[in-house]
Amino acid sequence: AHERFSAHPSIDLDSVAPVVVESLSGRRNTRDVVVALNNGMVHRLQGRSGHKEWSLVGKHHENFPTWEESSTSNAVMTRVQSSNVPPALRPILLAGENSLAVLSVKNGNILASVPFPQTSTSRPILAEVSGDGTTDLIVMSMDGIWGFQIQVQPGRPIVLRILVGMLLFSLMLAILRNRFGQRKDTRAT
Repeated sequence: AHERFSAHPSIDLDSVAPVVVESLSGRRNTRDVVVALNNGMVHRLQGRSGHKEWSLVGKHHENFPTWEESSTSNAVMTRVQSSNVPPALRPILLAGENSLAVLSVKNGNILASVPFPQTSTSRPILAEVSGDGTTDLIVMSMDGIWGFQIQVQPGRPIVLRILVGMLLFSLMLAILRNRFGQRKDTRAT
């Protein structure tokens, strides 16, 4: 056996129901599939060819959701419903027995992760309970019910910020040059 795998006990792999998302290729009527495994791996696969768009190794991140093979019913993966974000950019919510994570659908980055105070005993409930138009998560444990509010705030394009800054700087320089620059008093007569 390969030495990398011989030191680790074998894990029975299991997955939650995959999520179908809009394709990154920009073609209409094409979809990709996002698959999450209980060992912390998440993959986005092209719907047409099956090629990997991105991959996330959750075990390298603190508080990444995992679940046991026999308790797939305690895990859920879905798109976050939000009125603040266009449908193609809505993030993915992955909840396991021990924590939840919000993932970028575009590149697989972890946008947020939170550990549960106690191990979940049943499948998390997805509902909009805070009144902000975004999916929230309710988790039940042996000693209580825990609610997690998901907040989605779209970022502003950084290139646009840079261009606006450069425009304002150019205008400021032009005003200063016109105000304090050398003037030639030439008159047309």
